[in-house]
Amino acid sequence: MSVQIRICKLYLDTLTNHDSLRELVVKFMTAKVMDPLSPYGGSDTHFTPDGPIGKTGLKVRHAHITQDVSIIYRLHGSNPRLLDLYGLFSHKESGTGNAANIKIQKQLAGRLSNQEFTPLGQVEPKEKPAQQSQQKNKKR
Repeated sequence: MSVQIRICKLYLDTLTNHDSLRELVVKFMTAKVMDPLSPYGGSDTHFTPDGPIGKTGLKVRHAHITQDVSIIYRLHGSNPRLLDLYGLFSHKESGTGNAANIKIQKQLAGRLSNQEFTPLGQVEPKEKPAQQSQQKNKKR
């Protein structure tokens, strides 16, 4: 079964915010390409269907990359399977911590619903601000 990984702007933005986790994200992608239906670790689950994110109807899942940061994704289609990566979020950023924040979950649900996906490799990640500044200085 082939798997096509697709990304969106939200994924690129959140990856920039969690840049130190790139290797763990690659590990996640590799595992899902090898066996897309197997859970990634013990915390690879759907969002609660009656919660704000679950109510989007997107059937997104989240899997912990670290103890505090999860990758939100959706696996759908067949031949190829499509693995849509929405982004990396801490519990605080997704509103899913021990003290759940419904307002943040609703905002995130709206952002997830509005994403457009492009196959991985056709979009280049944004540069870090420090790299952009260095390039601007070189042009002067």
